[in-house]
Amino acid sequence: MSIRILVIDDMPEARILMEEFLKDEGYEVITAQDGEEALMLMEISPVSLVISDIMMPKMGGFEFIEKCRKLDPFNHIPIIVVSAKSAASTERLTLELGGNGFLEKPINLDVLSKIIESTLASALNRMKRIDQDKKAQDRRQYRRVPFFCEAHFYSEAFSGLTAITSLSQGGCNLEIHASVPVGSLMYIKLKVQPGYTIEVLGEVCYSIAKSSVGVRFLNLDRDDAKLIEAIVCNIADADRIFELEYCSQPHKLLNSVDSAVNFSNTQQLPTSEAISHLG
Repeated sequence: MSIRILVIDDMPEARILMEEFLKDEGYEVITAQDGEEALMLMEISPVSLVISDIMMPKMGGFEFIEKCRKLDPFNHIPIIVVSAKSAASTERLTLELGGNGFLEKPINLDVLSKIIESTLASALNRMKRIDQDKKAQDRRQYRRVPFFCEAHFYSEAFSGLTAITSLSQGGCNLEIHASVPVGSLMYIKLKVQPGYTIEVLGEVCYSIAKSSVGVRFLNLDRDDAKLIEAIVCNIADADRIFELEYCSQPHKLLNSVDSAVNFSNTQQLPTSEAISHLG
């Protein structure tokens, strides 16, 4: 998995501009239109760096930074703020709230690239220096932990067998090397324990081509929710908090998953009828 950047901006043209540029630079990119949506995505997807606008509906950039830092007690996810407001007070407030950099709009993409590189390098060095308290609580609404198991997925477009690489009480990350529309419904069977399968309907909240798909759970029943909570808490409390952000060789983490992940036998399913029967 390469470095994944989250771009937050309520202007579609700004999101598209940065997304296309960052992909050309070799980064994985997911996008959100405001801070509220961004926090939801971060519950499911590991993120290496955030680029955020300030003036946005629902939740603006400053409120996002404050909430993000509360959820991220070690401040290890760097946040770069971009804004049309060039006042020195804007940049100062960004840094006071926990932001790591500031860039004035209209964005100079070459300057943005250099800021990203230096910010990631500084964040990596900071992570190496942090002496994490092994008893520290992960303050996310849902803890996200590495978890590998077989997963069968069914959507209106296609179905198949894959693996999940992270799990939280709110959703999971599926290794799907195909483009899946955000907002699509997906029915998943997760073999979380030998002889025990959780079946849940989810909604795709991000999709990274040739990499992965994030799914937010929609209809977990009480027993399944308690089981997932127990699994997540046990892994988290064993001091194996998910830290894929700067992992240089993430393929090693997949060695425990059956290598026979098969997309060649996927098949077209009936659209709405299939989903209704699966639910």
